[in-house]
Amino acid sequence: MEYKIVEITGGLGNQMFQYAFAKSLEYHLQMPILLDKSWYEANKKQSIPFSLNLYNLDLKYANKEQIDYAKQKVRIFGKEIRIIRSILKRIQGSRIASPCRYDEYRQEYLQPNHFMYFSGYFQNPRYFKGISSHIKKILYPLPIQSEVNKHKLQSILSSQNSVFVHIRRGDYLSLSWQLDMSYYKKAVKLILERVEKPDLFVFCADKAFLQGLDLGYPFIDMTSENINPNNHFEDMTLMAHCKHGIVANSTYSWWSAYLIDNPHKIVIAPTPWVFDTDEIICEDWIKIRATRECQPNKP
Repeated sequence: MEYKIVEITGGLGNQMFQYAFAKSLEYHLQMPILLDKSWYEANKKQSIPFSLNLYNLDLKYANKEQIDYAKQKVRIFGKEIRIIRSILKRIQGSRIASPCRYDEYRQEYLQPNHFMYFSGYFQNPRYFKGISSHIKKILYPLPIQSEVNKHKLQSILSSQNSVFVHIRRGDYLSLSWQLDMSYYKKAVKLILERVEKPDLFVFCADKAFLQGLDLGYPFIDMTSENINPNNHFEDMTLMAHCKHGIVANSTYSWWSAYLIDNPHKIVIAPTPWVFDTDEIICEDWIKIRATRECQPNKP
């Protein structure tokens, strides 16, 4: 039986993009597409949970034999014989497709091709533009479980013009990916011009940082504490229930805005995103030029 496999890696936002890409492959190629989640077993020390099992997915998972075959791995007594794999690649060509950029769009992937295994982030909405309604149905925001977030959800639902503001710090500080606050201030100013009496709900894992934050407009602190594998999706659910959004350069933030069920939603996103491109940003979102926050030199 013919099939193709898409590797699932990284956090929740990355996993959602990879699933959406896999579903698009199935739609365009009309053949079975399997998901490979073995990355999580091999990277247990990173404590990144596999989260797609929280959703009612309509794709099956690949087993070890199927993955080995797709990646041209040959094992004898359980041990991979690398030289045989090298010979197969020379004869057959590599069956593994791996885009150079996280948001690179390859139209040829959605057309008949010889690749059997896809490894990448596929963070480009063009891949699943034709099946967006299905993707939104399958990845519909998960139900809130914690009592504290149930109260936060009620606050959002009771607002006539709710706007989430997602500020990503944490690991972004060590990567120097965090956005300068000037981006957020410009975004808030734009929201005030287009939305009547908005309520800003700010999501940021750094509570101390928010204490001195000035966005030029009052906001409600929605910081979640004690985030763990059992509730890590709840901030996304809360943000997705807002009517508008100001996103960070984060896939978690991206999906929160993408899943907002409001035909008149205003979504503001930073450009460039993480590196020097912004193909991840949807066509109807508003782009605002953003710079990275300058960190003081350490002694």
